[in-house]
Amino acid sequence: MQTVYLHTFPPVPHVYSISPFGIKVESWLRLHGINYECVHCFEFGPKGQIPFVLVGDEVRDEREGHAVRVPVV
Repeated sequence: MQTVYLHTFPPVPHVYSISPFGIKVESWLRLHGINYECVHCFEFGPKGQIPFVLVGDEVRDEREGHAVRVPVV
């Protein structure tokens, strides 16, 4: 199975994440049993947004409907 890399803000004291969207995507990945790793960073994705997901070398954007089509290999 291919690993999904979730790029999101690092945790801060008393808060798991400052990004509700990052929490949403990570929760979705957990609920669907998808193998993922969090990459804590302050670097924004190609569209200037964070969080973003990398599958292989491809950026997936949930607003384009890709988040629900993560390939399971």
